Amino acid sequence: MRRWGEYRKKLTRTGYDFPTLHLSCDNGYSNEALAESCAQNGLCYISVTKKSHYVVIEGQKVKLSDWIEKEFIPAEQAHQASQKMLPEEDKTTFKRRISAYYCSKKQAVTLLFFRLNGSKKVSVIYSTSKHIFAKTLRRHWFQRTYIEQFFKLLKHVLQIGEARTKDKKGFEFKLYRFSYVALHAQKLVKWIRKQMKGFNKKGFITIQRTLNSDPDILDLLQEKLIANICKSNSYKQ
Repeated sequence: MRRWGEYRKKLTRTGYDFPTLHLSCDNGYSNEALAESCAQNGLCYISVTKKSHYVVIEGQKVKLSDWIEKEFIPAEQAHQASQKMLPEEDKTTFKRRISAYYCSKKQAVTLLFFRLNGSKKVSVIYSTSKHIFAKTLRRHWFQRTYIEQFFKLLKHVLQIGEARTKDKKGFEFKLYRFSYVALHAQKLVKWIRKQMKGFNKKGFITIQRTLNSDPDILDLLQEKLIANICKSNSYKQ
C-alpha cells in the first residue's frame, strides 16, 4: 500500500492528475488499519459490515440487523408497492444510502443497503468516503464480484489446474490462454443475458448446458451473433 502511495505521489509531482481509485474487499479484510492506509495513500476503501455490529444513525445507536428489519424492509415494501402497476422494464431495485458512525471501527462511514439480484438476503457494504454516491459504491462492489467470478470460472469451470506445465514460459502461456477464454465466456454470458430475457439470471454452466441440449436455441444465438457482427461492420464502413 505504501509503495502505491509513493508511486502516486511521484506521478502527481510530474503534473499528472491522478483519479481516485477504489479498493473493494470482503469482510475478512475489514479493519481500521487497512482503511487508514487507504486514506493515506489516495484510495477509497470499500468493505462489508457484519450485521451484528452497531452503528449510530441520526443520533441513535442501533444494531444493523435491527435497522434492516425496522427501517429498510418496510421502506422497501413501500417502494415495491408504488411500482406495482409499472411494466417490469421500468421497475427499479430499492437501495438505501446512509451516513453513519461505525462503532467498532470508530469512524464515520457511508453505508449502502441493497439486495443482490433479487436475493432474500439484504447486503450491507460501507465506505470511509463521506461523499461517495450510492451508484458509485454499488458499481465498484459489483466489479469486485465480477473479478471473483472470473477466477471461479478459471478454476472450477475451465479447470486451469488440470493443465500441467514444465516451465515459466509454459505457465505464462497457459495463464494467458485460459484468461482469454474466461474473458470471452463472461462477455458471452453478459451478452446472452441482455439479448434473451429468459437467461437474465443464468450462469455460464446453465447456458452451456442449454446450448448443448437445444439446437433451436443455438441456431437463434448464431443468428443474433451474425446480425450483431453485420451491424458492427456497417458502422465501421
